[in-house]
Amino acid sequence: MHSSIGPLEEALALYVEQSALCQALSSESLVLWDCGLGAGTNAFAAIAAVLGAQAEAPSNHRLQVVSFENDLSGLELALENEKILPYIAQFREPANHVLDRWRKLGPDESLRETISISSNVTWTVFDGDFRTALERAPAPDLIYYDFYSPKVCPDLWTKEVFSLVHSRSNPKCRLFTYSSATRVHVALLDSGFYVGRGQSTGAKNHTTAAAMRMEDLKSPLGPSFLSRLERSHIYSLEERAVLRARLSLHPQWRQSIT
Repeated sequence: MHSSIGPLEEALALYVEQSALCQALSSESLVLWDCGLGAGTNAFAAIAAVLGAQAEAPSNHRLQVVSFENDLSGLELALENEKILPYIAQFREPANHVLDRWRKLGPDESLRETISISSNVTWTVFDGDFRTALERAPAPDLIYYDFYSPKVCPDLWTKEVFSLVHSRSNPKCRLFTYSSATRVHVALLDSGFYVGRGQSTGAKNHTTAAAMRMEDLKSPLGPSFLSRLERSHIYSLEERAVLRARLSLHPQWRQSIT
């Protein structure tokens, strides 16, 4: 668990509302990467919010939700626990369809399944290695980065992975994640993203927002981040010096005043 407020409440506050998904979709079509499908909370919260908004104010703009997950057993478990995860009921049919396709895969096959949720909303699920799957996905306009924590899955929170994400992202893409770890900020900056503080959720004082453009961040990190990095005990003295020298060249600091 990432916070104390519950999975659906966190999905809405941290991802759907903070990214202003419905407002953004009112003016353009969007591709949303749901990185870490898990029990489906973030994907289904986003889809439900958009379906509700489009019911009130019909729009021709399309939402493509693209979920990545290397183990769909979390979605299976969610369906088995509908009483404590009631959000899943609305999406039982598409979730079961994805799981049926997944269970029939051969040992060397990977899933890429697209379902039309409505005339304007589609949901695509990729299983397998994220680093391979992202190359086959449409370029994102929004990213909800919600893989297991950097401590549990460190390979998915590196400069190398975020560089792949950055290279595939559309020019105005924004990324949101629950982690506010220094290593995550460093990896995002190192890969070319501009990085800022995200809103708090439950027990977490800060989350993280990143973007392809500085102007799309509400609370960008200032140059004081480099000073804090020099005092960080998660890196050796040599590592701090190398990171400080490299990250000091990031254009984010030329646009910051704090």
